[in-house]
Amino acid sequence: MISTFLQKNKEYIKDGVVILLFFLYFRSNVIWTYNYFSQAASYEYILLFLISLTVFLVTMRCKYSFNKNGLVSRNIFLVFLGVILFDLINVFYLNYQIISASAMIIGMYALLGMYIERQAWKRGVFIVGIIALSLPFAEHIQTFLGFPIRLFTAKIVSSIMGFIGLI
Repeated sequence: MISTFLQKNKEYIKDGVVILLFFLYFRSNVIWTYNYFSQAASYEYILLFLISLTVFLVTMRCKYSFNKNGLVSRNIFLVFLGVILFDLINVFYLNYQIISASAMIIGMYALLGMYIERQAWKRGVFIVGIIALSLPFAEHIQTFLGFPIRLFTAKIVSSIMGFIGLI
């Protein structure tokens, strides 16, 4: 009885395992994204995210049909694999949560591409890029890159002033 159930639902079980593994891998990003967007100061990002999501859904509404032949495009698989590898590099070398959250959004779209028609998937790539970039990168750039850039600028100005003879 169990073997007949497994035979009938083999594709659904494989799909469920892939989706479960994806969300288990990105579980910390899901929690971080939820915590970040639940803060009171980030309502403008929620609004931008909802507007982008609405545009995406309207774009995808046209001729939206599931991929019934079970074949996954090589490009979609490469995007999915690239997102996972990019996130692994980020985790081991940079460890910026915002980059991982963007990788998760793009990876979710690549995962969706495994189940919808290729043309429908291609139509939404630009919008998903906008959704991924709607995360608050400016705060992190200011925090992690702003101070070193200011120090570098001060060093250059000090060198120029010393060269001119003002110091």
